[in-house]
Amino acid sequence: MQNSKPRTWFAILSLVVVSLLGDLLCRTLAGSVDRGKLLDAAAERVNRLPPQIGHWRMTKSEPLGENVLRELHCRTYEQRMYADDETGEMVSVLLLVGAAGPMVAHTPERCYSSIDFEIVEPAHAVTVRGAADDADVFDEVTFRSRKVTGDQQRVIYAWRRTQGHWQAPKNPRLALGGQPLLYKLQLTAEATAGLSKSQVAADAARRLLDDLLPVLDKTLSLKTSL
Repeated sequence: MQNSKPRTWFAILSLVVVSLLGDLLCRTLAGSVDRGKLLDAAAERVNRLPPQIGHWRMTKSEPLGENVLRELHCRTYEQRMYADDETGEMVSVLLLVGAAGPMVAHTPERCYSSIDFEIVEPAHAVTVRGAADDADVFDEVTFRSRKVTGDQQRVIYAWRRTQGHWQAPKNPRLALGGQPLLYKLQLTAEATAGLSKSQVAADAARRLLDDLLPVLDKTLSLKTSL
């Protein structure tokens, strides 16, 4: 009879531990299912990117390399070339959605350094639309090929939560890494024939961005309690 109380308390404690672990497992599984549904819904919206944006017209769609897809773990993406029907300028648009960790880890600086480009002008913040807390802020960086041609490319990029504005924080891992998902938008313009200066190329990318952001406002927003 002397051992009955310890056994009773041990049984109660075991029941509490099992219940807590079961509740944690259920919450984890439920969160995983909800996050999966959210990613599916976001992926469907990314695929709605229209072929015509203002006077910019899609000329082709291109696949990402297998190594890039492995690093990004993105749910889906659209990589397209758009041409300005009025000027003939070309701008590449890459729109992705996926888990926050890989989305913030894979920056243009990391990508371009692996394909024989060097940074000519380091990334700096550019406010594209709005002001203060309502601003859409992108990072802008210029690369130059190490090849004889020395071609330059201006890249503008930022991330976005399920709701809200585009942003390019100094520490994206810290600022955005805990999100259930992220969109990433990246525009690239080349300084080629007729676009001899990288700044002109940047202007082309920004003009497309001005037309694109209102379209994405309507297309990408998701309601979530996560």
